[in-house]
Formats: sequence, structure tokens, C-alpha cells
Amino acid sequence: MALAQAQKADFSLPALVFAPALSTFNHSLLRSAMLALLTFRGLTAFGLGNEALIAISTVVIVLPYVLLSLPAGRLADRYSKTALVRAMMGLDVLIVSAGATGFATGNTLLILVVLLFAGIQAALLGPAKFAILPELAGENRLLNANGWMSATGTVAVILGLTLGSFLALDGAGIWLLLFCAPALAALGWFASQRIDEVGPKASALSLATAAFAGDFVDSFRKLRASTYLTWPLIGSCWFWFQGTALTALLPIYVSETGGPDQTASLLFLVTTVGVAVGALTASQLIRRFNPTVLIAGMLAVIILPMLDLALLPHGWDLWGIARASIDLTLTSAGAGFFLVPLTAAIQRLTQAEERARFVGISHTLSGFAMCLGGVTIFVYPMTGLSTGQMFLALSVSTGLIGALSLSATLMRRDGHVFSG
Repeated sequence: MALAQAQKADFSLPALVFAPALSTFNHSLLRSAMLALLTFRGLTAFGLGNEALIAISTVVIVLPYVLLSLPAGRLADRYSKTALVRAMMGLDVLIVSAGATGFATGNTLLILVVLLFAGIQAALLGPAKFAILPELAGENRLLNANGWMSATGTVAVILGLTLGSFLALDGAGIWLLLFCAPALAALGWFASQRIDEVGPKASALSLATAAFAGDFVDSFRKLRASTYLTWPLIGSCWFWFQGTALTALLPIYVSETGGPDQTASLLFLVTTVGVAVGALTASQLIRRFNPTVLIAGMLAVIILPMLDLALLPHGWDLWGIARASIDLTLTSAGAGFFLVPLTAAIQRLTQAEERARFVGISHTLSGFAMCLGGVTIFVYPMTGLSTGQMFLALSVSTGLIGALSLSATLMRRDGHVFSG
């Protein structure tokens, strides 16, 4: 009996990492496929142009994070997080299947509705999956678990974006997408059944409409009373801001410097690899090195490569592509590294009874940060800076904010955060 329980526990944490990653992959796959059909196959809706439909598709993905993360946090504190994760993975099977129907019939409106529900599902899933991590991983494995969660989610996004456009533009590929996406969603639901049951932590929490609405106002009071979370939240939000701005600038940078179109896809890939590597190495580095050494190293890894990129001559020969790729891989690894301990700090420094609501606050603020990162792309031409100089400005800001956030987190006087 004890052996069976131990074997089940061994599957629980990988299942929690694996199932949401499949959901993230499918959502990115569907959005990328829609964007490819809009751009290259004349898919239309409501007589709107491509730019308007692309903007709408972005809004329906990001807006639920802003509006629903706090209510999702209340639900995750009130009910079993395991049950919520399983329910959201079950909902994902329906969402992805409806998306496949939309592509099969060429119904753009249905695809947009599916993307909206995909955003809603992801927003409702987020607080539950992150708030349950400390209970499944324990203190000693929390950093590592967050690293895997961040790495698999990042890789899932880029794989979905890459394969979605490729499959949508291929006659046989679109049918592969239609059948495989629902199958992967079902696999994610099946994996979620292996997650250990974690009961509710605040079962008396009110679910009245006023209570949900009050969370938006109450979050400011919570943050004022929880000054130890200030820097972890600032750093986490900045990660999403700079990530949104950086990825939006990449194709502009390639276009401005005369690079081939395929180069932008390569640079997207290397930034993803960088974030994943940084996230996966975070727990090992934090346990083995002094915080001062880590912070100094992180500053160098984030800023110096972007200084090199800003000084890179506008040539896209093999050496130029390799140099830009290395620069972006390194600076992305630095960003991926500092996100992991900040996320773990939010989990460890909050009480189990309200942890999901604090995760909801973090996700709400990060949603605003992503929106602000998108707005930055529209206003940056007014600054007179080149894209290379914008990369450098972003990296310097990211390095400084990352250093301040890590310093406040890793050098806490009580040593509570990562003493395990």
C-alpha cells in the first residue's frame, strides 16, 4: 500500500507540469494557425482587415488574465485545486475540439470564440496550478518544480506557434492539426487524473458576487500589508513586460536590418531555449552559489549580450546570425533564471489559505504588464531609438530590476524563502 502511494506521488508532480504544458501548446497552435490563415489564405470575419483580427486575437487571449485571475484565485482557495485543474483540463478538450471544428469549416468567428475560451481556461487554471505546487513539491523541490513549469510552458508556446503556422498552410498538415490537437487535449486531461488530491484550504470563503468584486479592491490592501512580496511581484511583472516587448521587437529588428524572414523564427526559438535553460538551472545555481555572485553573474548575462547586439553590424551572414542568436539566448537565460525564485517566493511567503488569491494578484498584474509591453511597441518609434538600442534599454532595465528583485528575495534576513 505504501509503495503504491509512493508511486502515485512520483507521477503527481510531473503530471501537473505536463498537463498544462499540453494545454498551452494547443492554444498557441490554434492561434498561430489562425494567424497564418489570416495572413496567407485570406481568412476573414466581419469584413475586418488582418491587422484588426490579429489585434482581436491578442486581446481575447490576454484580457481574461486581467479580469479572471483574481476570481480564479478565490475559487482555488475555496475548492480543491486538484479538482479545478482536472476540470480545466476537461474543459480544454471541449475548447480544442471546437477549435478543430472551426478550422475544418473555415469559421473565423468560431475560432475567435475558441481563442477567447482558451484565454478564460488558462486564466482559471493559473492560480490553481501554481498554488498547488508547494503542497505537491515540498520546500526542497519547489524551485526545481517552478523551473520545470516555466521551461515547459515556454517551450510549449514556441512549439505551438511554430507548428501552427506550418500545419495550417499545408494541405495534409491542417488535417493533422484537426485530429492531433483534440487528442493532445485528451492526453492532458488523462495526465491531470494522476495529480494527487489536495483539499480546499479556505472552504468557508464566500462566493458571493460582492466578494469576487471586492477582491480587486482588497488586493491593494493585501499588497500594502505584504511588503515582503513587493519585489517578487515587481520582478515577475517585469519579466512578462520585457518578454512581450522583446518578442514583438524581434521581427521589426530583422526587417529593419535587412535580414531574411526565416531569421525571425530562429531568433524566437533561441529566446525560448534561453528562457527554458535559465529556468531549469535556477534551482541548482541558487543552492550552490552565494547570492551576490549570482546577482552579479545575472547582470552580466542579461546586459552584456544586448550591448553586443546593439553594436552588431547590420549583416546577416552566418556569423551575424550566430552572434545574434547567442546574444539573445544568453539574455533570455538570465531573465528565465530570475523568474523562478521570484515565483517560488510568492508561493512560499503566502499562507496556504490565501495563496491562490496572491497568485491571482500576480497574474493580474502580469496581464497588465503584457498589455503595457505591447503598447511600448507602438510608442517606441517616438523615442528615436533603433531596435538594437531598444534591446539594450530593455536589457539594462531588466538586469537592474532582476538584481533588485533577487537581492530582496535571496537576501532576506530571516532566510525563510530558500532555506530548504
